[in-house]
Amino acid sequence: MSKSASFFIVASIYVVVSAGCAYDRHVKTHMSPHFEPNAIPEMRVSVVASSQTLVSMAFADMLTADMLGLGFRVIERNRLETILQEQKLSLSGMLENSQYEVIGKLANLDALFIFIAKHTGGAIDSCVVKLVDLKSGEILLATSYTRPSPKTTTARKKTMMGVSTTIVNSIRRRIRLEIDNFSE
Repeated sequence: MSKSASFFIVASIYVVVSAGCAYDRHVKTHMSPHFEPNAIPEMRVSVVASSQTLVSMAFADMLTADMLGLGFRVIERNRLETILQEQKLSLSGMLENSQYEVIGKLANLDALFIFIAKHTGGAIDSCVVKLVDLKSGEILLATSYTRPSPKTTTARKKTMMGVSTTIVNSIRRRIRLEIDNFSE
């Protein structure tokens, strides 16, 4: 697929999907200058939680669904874990030791969204979602979220799904900004 066709597809997806996204001051997304948003339709990624708690796993599943909406080729986390188990390796151990290239080769992935969270009960207090290039270990994209004060209406309304949507909308806006800057 040509670069201009990829750009058109990605730009179209983001314009349609991101209509009506509101700015949330509790979330920030930063992008590496080496990240190429036009490569998103070709990127094979998986979403993993750094801890294996039920809340983290459920949130990682929500992020997985939302990442599909951004145009990434998302590989099921269970498939990744099965491949690593066949090699007698653990995902958490490999993440701790930054063995990203091994994960990429074994699972045929380009990048990994790693989700790290602090939560109280079922509520996400704060989290970071990083997109890590599995060949270089470079962080291509990082989004941080901090829950608003519990006294605010926004905080009371933020469900886990709401946090996931907020994070993905922030990533979407940042990518769209990069695409717009690229086309100028």
